[in-house]
Amino acid sequence: MPQSPYGPVRHRRISVIICTRNRADALAQAFAALRAAADQRRERDIEVVVVDNGSIDETPAVIARFADAAPFRVVTVTEPRQGLARARNAALQLASGDLLVFVDDDCELHPDFFRRLRRHYANDREPVVRGGRVELADERDMPVTLKLSGKVERLDRKTPPGGFIHGCNMTIPREVVHDIGAFDERFGAGARFRSAEDTDYLVRSFLHGVPVEYVPDVVVRHRHGRRTREAAIEAVVAYAFGNGALYTKHLRRAPFLMNHVRWTLFGSVREVGGGAPFDRALRIPNRRIAVANVRGIAAFVRASMAGGDLDSGPRVLGGPWRRRLKRAWASGTASVNESRAAGEASLRRRAWRELVGPREA
Repeated sequence: MPQSPYGPVRHRRISVIICTRNRADALAQAFAALRAAADQRRERDIEVVVVDNGSIDETPAVIARFADAAPFRVVTVTEPRQGLARARNAALQLASGDLLVFVDDDCELHPDFFRRLRRHYANDREPVVRGGRVELADERDMPVTLKLSGKVERLDRKTPPGGFIHGCNMTIPREVVHDIGAFDERFGAGARFRSAEDTDYLVRSFLHGVPVEYVPDVVVRHRHGRRTREAAIEAVVAYAFGNGALYTKHLRRAPFLMNHVRWTLFGSVREVGGGAPFDRALRIPNRRIAVANVRGIAAFVRASMAGGDLDSGPRVLGGPWRRRLKRAWASGTASVNESRAAGEASLRRRAWRELVGPREA
C-alpha cells in the first residue's frame, strides 16, 4: 500500500449519514436502533444527517418525527436528483463530524455500535477508513449483501475491493474526505453504473495511502427485504456490473484490479469441470458474474468514448490507456477494437464466445 500522507489524528464528533428513498417502514426501525445505540452510551456528541432522495411515501413524516424527538442534532435535506452517490454528496456538504459514519436506511445499529467504533479510532496515528460486520436483520431475507468475516483485515492489492467493506457500515474520517473528495456520481444505486460508489471510495482512499480496515465487532443488521433467489441474484449481478466499470475507471493507476475479473473468468472455466460456483448458497455460477463484469467494462468504455461527464476517465480510448487495457486482458479474456463503433461490440462478442462458446447457427 502507498505510504500514508497523514500524521497523528484525534476523532471526537460523529456524523451518522443516512440516505433514504421510499423506505418509510425500514427507516423507522433504523432510527429506533440508532436512538437506542446512542442512549445506551449516552452518546450526545453526534449528529445525524438524513438525506431524502426524492421519496413519495411516508418517509418525510418519519424523518420529521425522529428529528423532533432526538436529543442530538438532526440535519435533514432533500436531494431530488436520484442516485445514492448524489445523496451522499449532499450529506457531505452538511456533516460537521470528525468521523462520517454511513449507514443505509434499512440497517440497524448494534446497541454497542458507538462504543466499539470509538475504541477503534481512539489510538489511531493516521486516518483509517473502516467498515464492520453486516448481518441479516430478518431471517426471511436471502443471505446476500452480508459481511460475516470474524477477523480484522486490511485491504491490499490482492484482495477484491468489492464487498471488502459495505457502504451500509462504513466510516470515513473527515480529513480523508477533504483529500479524496466527493463520491463519484456515475456509480451507485440509481446511477449509470448501478453500484460500487462505496467501493470506488475505498479504492481511491487506498491509492492515496489511507489504510482501509474491516473490523468485525462494529455491527449493523441489514433488513434488505430480498426474499427470492431471483432478487438476490439481481443484486449480486448489479454489484458485479459496477465492479467491472470501477476496475476500468482505475486501470491506469491500479491495473491489478483487472485480476479479479480474470479470476472469475478462470473460475467459469473450472466450473465446467466441476469447480465451485461463485456463490454456492445462491447457486450463482462464475459465468454469470463474469458476464456482468465484462458488461460493466464495456459500459465504461462506451461512456468514455462518448465523453461527457467522465472526469475521472479518458475522453477517448487511446494512447497509454488503450495499451494498459490490452495488456490487462492479454490473457485472452477480451480485447478492444480501435474503432469507436465496433469497440463495445467486439468486447462483448469475444467475452461471450469465451464464456459460453460460439452461438448456434
